[in-house]
Amino acid sequence: MEERRIMSLSCDKDAEIFGNSIKQVEGELELINGNQR
Repeated sequence: MEERRIMSLSCDKDAEIFGNSIKQVEGELELINGNQR
């Protein structure tokens, strides 16, 4: 049971990091698109 909780905690952390990196990429894409206009 304990192991499963640790697994889900690390999955949440990974998802959080993944979500942040997606936002970062989207922000960079917006900058690139904004510079082209």
